[in-house]
Amino acid sequence: MKKHLLLASIFLIAILSSFTAASWYTYSSKKLGYQVSFPSKPEEETKKLATEAGKLKMNMVMAVSSGDNMLYLSNATKYPSSVTQYLTDDTIDGFLEKTAEGSISSIKGEHLYTKDIKYGKHPGKEFRIKTKDTGVITMKIY
Repeated sequence: MKKHLLLASIFLIAILSSFTAASWYTYSSKKLGYQVSFPSKPEEETKKLATEAGKLKMNMVMAVSSGDNMLYLSNATKYPSSVTQYLTDDTIDGFLEKTAEGSISSIKGEHLYTKDIKYGKHPGKEFRIKTKDTGVITMKIY
């Protein structure tokens, strides 16, 4: 397993209704090695987050739908080798679960479901949270 794990979270916040787009913008990050589609050209933002593993740099890219009822957000965070060196095929599931639980806790919403997913060969989790203020959030973590 690589020394660094790229954790890419794609957040989909559905507030009131669905959104259809005629054409989508593909955002690519060569530095972080991923691409994702948005309904419009996204804005980039970087934040530092204090965690048990130290300060992590969150590389966020986001776009709001034209009807302002959906927010699309991608967050790619590289974890230090002190965290990832112990991840194996047997422990990655627990790491993803703990990451999902942390997100659910910080949002203070109702956990609706979690399911196993994959992005290519990378295991992941998809989970949905109902919030008091913003509606429903669907997150995918790899």
